Amino acid sequence: MGQRVTSTSVDEWTLDVVIGVCALMILLNWGALLSYLYATAKGRRKGGFSFAPPFLCGLVACGAILIHPRPGMPRLSWVPLALDPSIGFVVVVAALQRLFPRLRRLS
Repeated sequence: MGQRVTSTSVDEWTLDVVIGVCALMILLNWGALLSYLYATAKGRRKGGFSFAPPFLCGLVACGAILIHPRPGMPRLSWVPLALDPSIGFVVVVAALQRLFPRLRRLS
């Protein structure tokens, strides 16, 4: 007859949905960034730019992958952090903020 639904399969399915939604949001962030850069290059820039939910999608997806019951999944928890553009910008800005005071002291 039908398969019996266990709590593990429901948990796994729920985490798969969370990871999928976060992946779509990361893709939307990349689309918004590329659209902004294209409009700026063409001289049609109007207003500012902001990510959908800033760096939240990468962190949530990372957490969902870490607790996923499927074997081998926790090894991939770094992937959302590497692919989310807002996390990359946060890291670059933090590094530049640390670097510029040192450069000012040297000159």
